[in-house]
Parts: sequence; C-alpha cells; structure tokens
Amino acid sequence: MLETINDEFKALYKLSPKLAGEYKEAVKNADVRREIVVKETDLKQGERFTEKGRKETYNYYERLITYTDREGNRKTQKEE
Repeated sequence: MLETINDEFKALYKLSPKLAGEYKEAVKNADVRREIVVKETDLKQGERFTEKGRKETYNYYERLITYTDREGNRKTQKEE
C-alpha cells in the first residue's frame, strides 16, 4: 500500500509540484490513528441541576477510545 501511495505522490508531483507540496504538508499535519478500539461503559447515573434549580437524575455512558498515534504511542481518550 505504501508503494502505491508513493507512486501516486510522484505522479502528483509531476503534474503540479506546488500542489504536491501542499499535499505533503497536509499529510504531515494529519491526525493519524491506527489500531483503534472503541468501548462503551455500562449505563451510569449522574445528578445535575435544571435551569430552575431542581436536582434531576440522568443516565449516561462513557466511550473509551484507545489508539496508537503516528509516533507509536498508545493513547486513551474518554468521551461522555
């Protein structure tokens, strides 16, 4: 696959060196993640106050996203 990408980049460079340079910069700054695992926790309960000041109970779950970044570091991100 990398060989195909390399060949396509070379073809792009032949057509437009400026566009190829912009593409190279975009790829360098891209958020590259691999080995992505997404898990959701069991349903949880929390409490919050409404606009009128009343306490209410609500249900939610957390999503845990684990991945390997472009430098090979394993990272975990938590979303509610």
